[in-house]
Amino acid sequence: MDSRRSLLVLALLFISFLVYQQWQLDKNPPVQQQTTEQTTTASSDVPASSSSSAEVVADSQTKGHIITLENDVFRLKVDTLGGDVISSELLKYDAELNSKEPFVLLKDTNEHVYIAQSGLIGKNGIDTKAGRAQYQVTGDNFKLAEGQNELSVPLTFEKDGVTYRKIFVLKRDSYDVGVNFEIVNQSGSAIEVEPYGQLKHTLVESSGNVAMPTYTGGAYSSSETNYKKYSFSDMKDKNLSIDTKAGWVAVLQHYFVSAWIPNQDVNNQLYSITDSKNNVASIGYRGPVVSIPAGATETITSSLWTGPKLQKQNG
Repeated sequence: MDSRRSLLVLALLFISFLVYQQWQLDKNPPVQQQTTEQTTTASSDVPASSSSSAEVVADSQTKGHIITLENDVFRLKVDTLGGDVISSELLKYDAELNSKEPFVLLKDTNEHVYIAQSGLIGKNGIDTKAGRAQYQVTGDNFKLAEGQNELSVPLTFEKDGVTYRKIFVLKRDSYDVGVNFEIVNQSGSAIEVEPYGQLKHTLVESSGNVAMPTYTGGAYSSSETNYKKYSFSDMKDKNLSIDTKAGWVAVLQHYFVSAWIPNQDVNNQLYSITDSKNNVASIGYRGPVVSIPAGATETITSSLWTGPKLQKQNG
């Protein structure tokens, strides 16, 4: 009896050691050469529209202005070129154990790309191979104030009689960001656009050890599949292409996740694109064609989650 108890204690001690070792690796990774955050977007890829045969088109523009959006749980950095989220600092999670620096989930550095991109493609899209939309904004830093439960920040772009507003909506105690497009068509004729959202990530392998494996890679949900991982290896083997009405796309990274949740009441296409030359992959959604008559205003909604894996909130 005593020998059996001793073996059980030894087994528990061994498992505890492995868990502690993995925690130390996650919170205190090996020291690497210090990098600084880029102030320009990378290649800023956008997907092809439903009427285009090209897989990827890239911008000729590279520079934008960086603004900061903050609530009580995270601080986001947004590039006004395209309105992409290029950084998310999680204020309630330490970068390292007992560190005063917040954990950075989304980032755009020379060594590691993990950003959330979104825009409008299609016949009258403003994100094309000729360039991304260069939005205008009224300030540089926007923070949810004491007693305020919601912060709305519009970015504005005008072209050919059409006003496009990309509106970020942050709420108190929430890692969910509303990313909505309001399109006011005063051009005199109908226009057509297609919304998209994608997560671009450096191609990396999953890590961890035998007892505590960790996964870094894609995942998705559709009307036919509640939850399925789609690794970077899967993306390199075959591009994801699923038509669905409900669902989302995500990138999982250890204890954290970023996900795009499109409008659940319309048909969307979930996709992935691999750019081996630049060692990055994107997993995203493409929405249906939205027609906006002359003189009309249309709103297209979506949500971006960037934070911890909280099952009750993000499913």
